[in-house]
Amino acid sequence: MKNHLCTPIPSVDVDYQCLGDVCLIELGQAMTKKTIADNPGDFPVISAGVKPIGFVNQYNTEDPLGVTKEGTIGNVTWCEGKYFRASHNFSCKPKNPDRLSQRYLYHLLHEMREDLLKNAFHGGIPRLNKSVLAKLKIPIPSFQQQQKIIRELDLITELEAELEAELEARKNQYLYIRKALMDFDRSVPIHPLKEICHIKLGQSISKKEIQNNPGPFPVIARTSRPLGYVSKWNTENDPLGITLSGNPGLVTWQEDRYFRTNANYSCTVIDQNRVLDRYLFYLLGERNHQLKALAYGTIPSILIGPLRSFAVPIPSLSVQKHIATTLDPLHRLVHDISDGIPREIALRKKQLKWSRSRRFAPLLGELKLQQQKKAA
Repeated sequence: MKNHLCTPIPSVDVDYQCLGDVCLIELGQAMTKKTIADNPGDFPVISAGVKPIGFVNQYNTEDPLGVTKEGTIGNVTWCEGKYFRASHNFSCKPKNPDRLSQRYLYHLLHEMREDLLKNAFHGGIPRLNKSVLAKLKIPIPSFQQQQKIIRELDLITELEAELEAELEARKNQYLYIRKALMDFDRSVPIHPLKEICHIKLGQSISKKEIQNNPGPFPVIARTSRPLGYVSKWNTENDPLGITLSGNPGLVTWQEDRYFRTNANYSCTVIDQNRVLDRYLFYLLGERNHQLKALAYGTIPSILIGPLRSFAVPIPSLSVQKHIATTLDPLHRLVHDISDGIPREIALRKKQLKWSRSRRFAPLLGELKLQQQKKAA
């Protein structure tokens, strides 16, 4: 059976208009972090990102579609119901909703984001001006064709949203169980980290070195995800680490060979018959807020002295094994990009991007031809 997602929509009955001619474009209102903190409520504040930056007790719109002015320029937002549109977000409301569907426009602007970025103002603070947004020429097929596009792309979007919700629920479950397992009584002995681990900082490597020496080995720095991949490594089978700065106190785990940078401390367990490194990974993750509290300075950083003195409870080896075996499958489910829910979300995002590109290719291709003829 032929896959309907692969069938391009014919470019017939298509109108091409500037966004400002078919939409009302207005910038939101100023909203500060202090105002949000002083006026908590139920209404999301949509600014320069897809997710709310907070919730307040007032709203200024029920119009779902927006395009970000600054921050993540040209990001397309969608927030249903009452919410507060901040001054980093443009509204895009069709003047004739019977001719142009707002949901169609949402998917289209996602596909045309690169066109917006090309014409965004990049001096000083990069931003998208209203005039640039208004001049963006868009294809408007028949309303029936718009609805067909919406149905297909919304189906994938809804699947992704369901997975995102499932991921959030599973993360909360994982954190709850981890906290419960780490609720030790006073009989469990406490030891400084230096008695359990050898602690040392990784080596310096520049972004230029990473770019000029690509290879198979992950570079672990200030986050749990690799900074890049290089042709050399300095660590093997020493997976546990703690970040120095950037996101101080974050616990990292990278197996096999990799390059540990000087933004990451190694925590090499001295005796696995006494302390399991996987138990220590979960314990330090649960006590991340205490690790963060060790950081200080203009650029908050954790010095090796306080880290070596960091106190950790060491229960029996059987208890450690129980904690590790209980948390391992949950951790994979919510964090593993090759085998968990994040992998499924990544696949849905890839499917959505591919389907969106296939659907809009004929329409945008014809628009490009028209522009080239006009320029000639």
